[in-house]
Amino acid sequence: MIRFAFAAGLLVACLTAGCATAQENQANQEDQAADADQPNGHVIKVVSATVDEEPAPPPARPYKYASLKGLADEAIAAYMGDGKKAYMFHSEQMVRTQVPKDFWALPPREAALAMADANRSPQHRKAYRVALDDGGGRKPPEACSVYVSYRSSRCYTASDSKYFLLADPRGSYLVFSSQWDQGAVFYNVVEAHPIYDLRLVALSYEEARHVAQVVWWLNRVRTQWHAVGGGLSTMMMSSADGHAAIRMTSGGREEILARGTAWADCVSERWTDDYGPEVFLNLVDHLFRAAVPEHLERRWTDQQPLVSESLGISKFVKGGQGRPAEAVPPARRERQARDQVGRLIGLFSSDQSRLAHAILMDAVQEAGDFALADCVPHLRAIQTELPAPQHPVLTREEVGSQFSEAMDEEEAGRDREESSKLFDRLGALELGIDSPGATEELRRAVGLALRKIEVAADAERLQSWAQSHDEGWQWALRRLRRDDPKRYVAALEWLLSETRGKWARQIFEAVAEVDAARAEALAARMPADTKGDLTVPAFALLEKAKAVSDVSQRIDALLAVALDPKSDWDQRLEAIDCLVPREAPLRYPDRKIDEAMVKLFDPALADDSINFTLARACRALALRGRLEYFDRMAELLTTAGNGGVHKQVLLELVTLARQGGAAHRDRILRLLEEELGQPNRDPSDAALCAYVLDLRALKGRLESIATAGPDDYEDACARPGREAPAAGRYYHVPRKVAAIWNEEDALTRGRLLAGLCLATRWSECKDMVRQTAGRQLVELAGSLPQEDRRRLVEFAAWYRKILLKEDKQEEEDPGRDADFIEFLRMRLLAKG
Repeated sequence: MIRFAFAAGLLVACLTAGCATAQENQANQEDQAADADQPNGHVIKVVSATVDEEPAPPPARPYKYASLKGLADEAIAAYMGDGKKAYMFHSEQMVRTQVPKDFWALPPREAALAMADANRSPQHRKAYRVALDDGGGRKPPEACSVYVSYRSSRCYTASDSKYFLLADPRGSYLVFSSQWDQGAVFYNVVEAHPIYDLRLVALSYEEARHVAQVVWWLNRVRTQWHAVGGGLSTMMMSSADGHAAIRMTSGGREEILARGTAWADCVSERWTDDYGPEVFLNLVDHLFRAAVPEHLERRWTDQQPLVSESLGISKFVKGGQGRPAEAVPPARRERQARDQVGRLIGLFSSDQSRLAHAILMDAVQEAGDFALADCVPHLRAIQTELPAPQHPVLTREEVGSQFSEAMDEEEAGRDREESSKLFDRLGALELGIDSPGATEELRRAVGLALRKIEVAADAERLQSWAQSHDEGWQWALRRLRRDDPKRYVAALEWLLSETRGKWARQIFEAVAEVDAARAEALAARMPADTKGDLTVPAFALLEKAKAVSDVSQRIDALLAVALDPKSDWDQRLEAIDCLVPREAPLRYPDRKIDEAMVKLFDPALADDSINFTLARACRALALRGRLEYFDRMAELLTTAGNGGVHKQVLLELVTLARQGGAAHRDRILRLLEEELGQPNRDPSDAALCAYVLDLRALKGRLESIATAGPDDYEDACARPGREAPAAGRYYHVPRKVAAIWNEEDALTRGRLLAGLCLATRWSECKDMVRQTAGRQLVELAGSLPQEDRRRLVEFAAWYRKILLKEDKQEEEDPGRDADFIEFLRMRLLAKG
């Protein structure tokens, strides 16, 4: 079986980043603090200071019905929009990470002190004074280099950014490099590859000196406690935190070396005690990643990289942050890469005085990935200057592998001192501040780049490389996809024979994408009665091609996947979707499918962590209209545990109740009454369920927990283990439903209905809400004159554009909004 070199690296990345799983992301779980004693965990700071209590949002006013007739479209849109939330109030009070307005005009000493002071919360100002330590009259260097490295969490995306600032009267510049790739959760063995961003910006000596000396002075900031007593206690960490490092050298001497956590939050949110290395790191990180690029303006943005669709990546990279991909011809992207790489390779020096080797390695890797033959002389020169070391120097991959082994031993109860040392060493390598390690990685990268350039046009050698365990095999595979699809598919088939688990499924999907007929043939050859890694994707492909044979045996294999808690949770969900497709839930009417779905109610068959399979089983039964299981599904509401799963079970009960009779409506009414009375649960979905079923007996309850309007701050929902607020708690969605039920003016009610449909575009309830509101709008149109019907359709179309603009996703149409607008146009304007 092929072993993928990236696997250990991704494991280490997740360990060091405190990575949340995809399951936690989907279920919107709270971040869990890592054990502070673990070398790979987040240390949670707890500090106390005499401060006033944090400001709280003004209490929401209770809802009172008043007709909304006469309100302008903008006011109706705001009324049916998301409204203000409690977290927004706290966000509005937050001091954003910033540089002071006169940062570039102040002397470096004053600029550093002002920057530190500008990033303090009001509570911190009351507890601490800030000052500068002159260090016995020491002065910052007049000529120096500053290297700054940022490494993101590896959970969902893997983004590395590096900066090298040279401040020298003989010539000053800023070099930037970044790599963006898929993170551990969404990693695809076929598609993943780095996207590069390389920039070289000429600076005036004054600009470079100012930035460098501000960094020097930021390292001299000190705090002094001046509060009495206690008051503030904070505990903060985030699974989105990254890592950062800073190194300043002058005349061959190291002035500053610091390393620590790069906060995902504003500095003012995390700086709760004394000024320390991490505050310093995060201020410098903001200076380089935000303030300096903003100051450089066109000098920075004119070097924005192009991203070619031919790379198979529809994602993005911009200084470690996302931007929409731009489709460009491959030849144009290659020309830009040649220019970028050529400028940086020319700055090579063996002592890293002109450019850090960690940055130069990115340029060398891009030269190899684009097979830039023009760079060969430069690469050969670097190779000559960097001979193999006399003693072995381990790279990050090798240290990462050792660290993984040490962690396994630690879990077995052995001493963890070795894993702690390896963790520190791995971090230094990843951030590029281990000079021997960075030089050795550069030397190896040069050799790999030269090999790529040599074989880039030789399809036979590319296929041999792709069908190997050698470093760079994924690059060879991508090159084949571009130049020789037939060999590409052959290489994929070889990999498929050597691979297991989700990687095998990804490779199979890659075959299907390029050669559907070949993938279909491979699927047909797979044993129909055997549960395996490809059981689900093979069935899905054959079903799409209408080529499923041995249906009964294949259904049994799918059921075996769904019922096996050792199967990957995503495969269990896809197996259920194959058995009960949304568009034709009774395509396979066999009752053993229903019986299997009910078996999944057993906690012994639950997924690890979050039981998504339970929710999907309930959806399957609801789609198939199995009312006989309604009561058993209702019992799950008390045992589902996770809030996301609980909500999904409730929605499927509503789906069933819509198909049932009075008894089912009465039962769901009681269930929703209980839901709306829970202090630890957001009532928004329950309110939408009441609307869908037209349970107006709940109107009084909804009105009692509804905000007066969108400008009120919706209460934060109490969470399990936290005491609910003693005062009344108010929410926006109950207000919207109550307003629709109360509104007497027909045109206004129509606009409210259209607004509800569009405003719930991200809700799990959106389909049921759209069906209900669509039917009511058609019924309503009969009482409206033609002009009012036209106004209603125009309002809906206008509101959709507003929402898309707010979401900044002009090309996406969540919840099929365009179809809904067209439905209104045809059904409302067609009436005479």
